[in-house]
Amino acid sequence: MRKFLTTIFLLLAITNSYADKPTKQSVEQARFFWKNYLLLCASKITVLDTVRKKFADFPKFPPKKAKYFDLGGNANAFPVPTKKGHFVVSIAREKNLCGVFGRRGDAELARKSFIDFFEKPQPPLLTELKEDTIEQKNGYTVKRIAYVWSIKGAKRKMVFMLSTSNSTKAPMQLFATAAIINE
Repeated sequence: MRKFLTTIFLLLAITNSYADKPTKQSVEQARFFWKNYLLLCASKITVLDTVRKKFADFPKFPPKKAKYFDLGGNANAFPVPTKKGHFVVSIAREKNLCGVFGRRGDAELARKSFIDFFEKPQPPLLTELKEDTIEQKNGYTVKRIAYVWSIKGAKRKMVFMLSTSNSTKAPMQLFATAAIINE
């Protein structure tokens, strides 16, 4: 009996260690998500009107479907067609706020990419870690991290937030926003 239990525990340990390894597809999805977030959202937050104009002729979700991607207000949501997975870019109509949603992707790779980029901006920008939390939500874990970039004495600040989950129960494993706020 002891040998049997030892074998079961070993099999469970081996299975669990491989279950957490990212797949090639999840790595590609995280890279695609990150590239789109940087190119369409984070790097364009100060010129979001230009992005709105570029997206004006793109097909967007109808209001009922767009509600999930509405960023808490008045936003247009655009599906990003790709073989890599399901992605959505959402751009607020009137605020300097945009977001990218990824249904699936390697959450740890997305988080590492986010931290590596936002924790050390180029001078004269200053960075502040605003949030770094882990919470249980509907049976899965969600990690959230946010950085604020600013220039000393400036009233306007840029806020970058990433929310991730490795769980397939999560409706979205990757979600990032960029915004400009006035303080």
